[in-house]
Amino acid sequence: MTEANPKHILERINEEHSTIEMISARDIGSRAWGLNGPHSDYDIGIIYTESRNPNTIGTEQKTLKLGEYETDLIEFKAWSLKKFGEMMNNSNSSALLYAS
Repeated sequence: MTEANPKHILERINEEHSTIEMISARDIGSRAWGLNGPHSDYDIGIIYTESRNPNTIGTEQKTLKLGEYETDLIEFKAWSLKKFGEMMNNSNSSALLYAS
């Protein structure tokens, strides 16, 4: 059976990736805009940091690969805080959609 509970999967990611701290997680696809239908999947965006020390935030990887947690109903995009800031600075459409 395919797991379709984004909250449960986010909790698993948090437990299994103890070196990161999720700052934000939210719907970024059709559900975020109220355009989902009965068969819509979940598109979840995550902003994270690998350290609570502000002096090391820029040393983390730019994106977190979460393919092992994806199902046919849930997809993830995960950006480091630094990468997300760079994307916002460049008016990246993905970042702007996340922030809206």
